[in-house]
Amino acid sequence: MFQKKYNGLLFEKIGLLVTERYSIIIKGIIIYLDKNYYNGQIDYEIEIEFTTNTLPYAIDVIDTLQLKDKKSNYGKKKRLLRSINYRTRERKEN
Repeated sequence: MFQKKYNGLLFEKIGLLVTERYSIIIKGIIIYLDKNYYNGQIDYEIEIEFTTNTLPYAIDVIDTLQLKDKKSNYGKKKRLLRSINYRTRERKEN
């Protein structure tokens, strides 16, 4: 187990999360595509950043890609922790 002290606080490694991020700018809109690796799992995310001025273009991109209005319930850290808990439970059952 990896532990590190910093300013009187103890930090402990809980897992490894690696993200490959690709980005493109189209008409002032930034589109990020993430591929996340953790505990033998891979997941994907898309994030679109825009301003009030570029909102019409963002809506066009969302419509063109047929994206659903879905907000992720869990951020990357929470998904990592859930995968650790799942693997721990899986080991105990076997």
